[in-house]
Amino acid sequence: MHYSKIKQATLSSLYIVLILLLSACGNNLKDITTFLNAKEAVYEDISIQMGEAYWNLYSDEAEADLKAPKERYVDLYTNDTLISIIEDWYPKRNTIDDKILARRIEVWNNILTAAKINYAEENLKLQNELEFWLGEPDTAKGKPSDAELKKMVIQLMKQRNEQAKAMGYENYAVLMLDITETGYDWLEEFVRIIDERTYEPYKILKEEYLSETEKSEFTNDDARSLLMPYYINQITPDLSGDSMRAAMKNIIDGIGLDYNSLPFRVVENEMPPGVGGQGIAVQIPGDFRIALMPGLGFATWMHELGHGLQAMHTTIESPILKGYEWSFGSGNGGFSEGMAETSARFTRNVNIAKQFSDLSDEELAEKIAAMNKHRAAYLRYWLAIFMFEIEYYKDLDQDPDELKRSVIQKYRLLDSVNEESAPLLDMVFVSYPLYLQNYVIAEIVSWQVHDALLDKFGESYINDPATGQFLIDHFYKDGAAMPWRTSLKTATGKELDVDGYLTYFGL
Repeated sequence: MHYSKIKQATLSSLYIVLILLLSACGNNLKDITTFLNAKEAVYEDISIQMGEAYWNLYSDEAEADLKAPKERYVDLYTNDTLISIIEDWYPKRNTIDDKILARRIEVWNNILTAAKINYAEENLKLQNELEFWLGEPDTAKGKPSDAELKKMVIQLMKQRNEQAKAMGYENYAVLMLDITETGYDWLEEFVRIIDERTYEPYKILKEEYLSETEKSEFTNDDARSLLMPYYINQITPDLSGDSMRAAMKNIIDGIGLDYNSLPFRVVENEMPPGVGGQGIAVQIPGDFRIALMPGLGFATWMHELGHGLQAMHTTIESPILKGYEWSFGSGNGGFSEGMAETSARFTRNVNIAKQFSDLSDEELAEKIAAMNKHRAAYLRYWLAIFMFEIEYYKDLDQDPDELKRSVIQKYRLLDSVNEESAPLLDMVFVSYPLYLQNYVIAEIVSWQVHDALLDKFGESYINDPATGQFLIDHFYKDGAAMPWRTSLKTATGKELDVDGYLTYFGL
């Protein structure tokens, strides 16, 4: 046969093989999509059951059965076929043309990675026991002593840490920051920038405080005193009851989201220790519920409603991308809390304050100046709160009380820290590990979103229906279809703008 004919025949054969391979791949992806659709239907059903259980826990409407949905999650997350598909396709997800399918695989990988530890039998058993006892009063019959409970918390943390290391992670904190798409290196840089930029302003505040109080030693009580002006001088209107609900309706209607049509309800009830308010997306987008301690303020109500605004306007079809919060890896807490704070931040808008309070322009200006003067104290106080947990996971054999003293001395510039002990008997270390940093991230997310709204729509954005549509289009409707920093950059032109935030407030 002539060489050209041989070459042509060879190329034709290769072409046919390539077509068959691509066809097989396409069919395989169709089968995978069908399989994931079925598993995500189960995932959503469990998430609804879990949402109902937590609602009952916080509202006391019925008995709260948290055990049943947890057991169902274990069955789902240990499904061999599901694990095999995700492990096979996660490394090659970027070759998939269907970007939503690729993202689903990415989020599934995050959830299954975390589940290997958080839903491991020995960890879940200890977690359930701790959750029960930490929610019981000290007078409860059979309740372990604080020392015994502390040992149990440390044991749970050690089990999680050892398993994370066995999976190839430096420690459990690194794993959790990875699967929630925060990233350990990213957070380390986040902390470094805030630490450097707030050090001198905070040091000046400290020196002024010591001079004014004629004290020679700066303790943690003094650090709290330095923090208080930040909170006391918030310009959020002091509203309650019907007047607060009317103001909420006014704000939500003003940005075009029709308050009365939103599928949510609120109950005020005594909450478990450590919980002030909880927004619960029972079924996304059609059923959102808020449970709050009686007497909480306007900003807290708007914060919890902010979680609901996101959930109630999520229209993406894939349940794994809707943002159900019950499985680590399903979303990013900093972004979720950022959306809640975006709602709460409306209450700190000057024009809102003028509309719903009696403060004069001069009084508003004075409060804003005092709040901003103490912003460095607020930021450094929170650095000490969340960095303890991150530092502790580096070596769980170290004395947690000594570590706590070291961390708060570093960030709060204390001279005396002898009175401090590690707050290990806190539900956050048991049920919401590596979550506390999200509240500082949320503060900056909310500032950045409002800054973008101001730039796009002017000062009237608080009464512009285009604001609500902007939030829906860029932050709500697509759920977790994009990583959170990508969503923020798409909407505002930047990823989280820590430098812009600090510069804006003179830090």
